[in-house]
Amino acid sequence: MKTIKILILSVLGNALELYNFTLYAIFATKIANVFFPFEDSIVSILASFGIFATGFITRPLGAIIFGHLGDKYGRKYALSISILLMQRFQIWHRRMVSTRIWNKCFVEE
Repeated sequence: MKTIKILILSVLGNALELYNFTLYAIFATKIANVFFPFEDSIVSILASFGIFATGFITRPLGAIIFGHLGDKYGRKYALSISILLMQRFQIWHRRMVSTRIWNKCFVEE
């Protein structure tokens, strides 16, 4: 029973991550217009997809780093550090996004 629970949670976590990547890819042009307002739209889209590519590059690097931490200090420690870092970046990202959208919609004319 424990193995099935771990398998289901692993699949669910992977599905959510792929869902996030898919949403980003679908809305890349909108993200480019809001967060990378260059005069040339191609540059904006390339910058947006550059951020998208960063996510794929950091996955193996994170696996190497957190795999080493898991081997040295245990899986629980590595998972705790990973969740803590994700939480910090989520808070930072939400503040950045909400400020940018607020300025785009209400401050700039």
